[in-house]
Amino acid sequence: MGIYVRDVYDVNLKAGTYFVDFDLWFEWTGDVDPTGFSILNGTREQQDKEAESTGPKGRSVTYRCQYRFHEPLDQRRYPLDAHVLRVMVEDGQHTVRELTYVPDRRWALMDPRVRLPGWILDPARVDATRHTYPPLGSEEAGAADEVYSHFELGIPLRRPGAGIFLKTFLVMFISVGVGFLATLLSARQVDARLGLGLASVFGVVSSYVVAAGSLPETGEFTLTDKLHVLAMAVVFLSILASVAVFRLGDRLGERRAERLDTGLGIATVCGFALAVLLICRYA
Repeated sequence: MGIYVRDVYDVNLKAGTYFVDFDLWFEWTGDVDPTGFSILNGTREQQDKEAESTGPKGRSVTYRCQYRFHEPLDQRRYPLDAHVLRVMVEDGQHTVRELTYVPDRRWALMDPRVRLPGWILDPARVDATRHTYPPLGSEEAGAADEVYSHFELGIPLRRPGAGIFLKTFLVMFISVGVGFLATLLSARQVDARLGLGLASVFGVVSSYVVAAGSLPETGEFTLTDKLHVLAMAVVFLSILASVAVFRLGDRLGERRAERLDTGLGIATVCGFALAVLLICRYA
């Protein structure tokens, strides 16, 4: 059994769907006909028999297929996410005792001209395993499980580096930077400092609304959620520091208050940068 991918397109992270245009072929001997196959995780858009032949070494048949596939794509690392687009094939009639898939590894698996904007496609891979089902609908007590040969193509794809990361979080970083500008003002200019903090809050919230719009509704805490919550916390701390330094100004004196303010600003900037690196690395 072999497969050749002609095109991959319309990857929809929010819906968890993608389209694959591919050729699928079988070569076999014996009386068992493998053409009653099923695409497990896809909905057929088009499927045509393109070629069929019989010779001294057996029979062969080739199909041209276009399917819309559905896969629960993992969004937790968005926009640093990576996925595997899968095409899963099983025979709908014959168990592994009658039919076993053997991947045809003589040819390439994908057209080298296939491109997916916004993604890097890594080399595809195929594998054949066994898939066990319980004896559904059997009235016999202790009926044996049914085992079918399972063919699977995997197309790994990943984001192309830092570009999508900066594009997604640029507004958030600028908004946090606006909040940090408050530390450059005197502690007595509390009105101006609070105004910068308020603008920073609105900027982070706006960034989160736009970024979250690309993701499906889920209870999982994604990388996007974590970074925006961190940004909101840092902005809140910077506003809190401005109020605290202003309230302590008369008690500490202007010079000591300015030193405290500078120290808090540097600590907040360094803490934010370190937290972003740790979240991106380990989240």
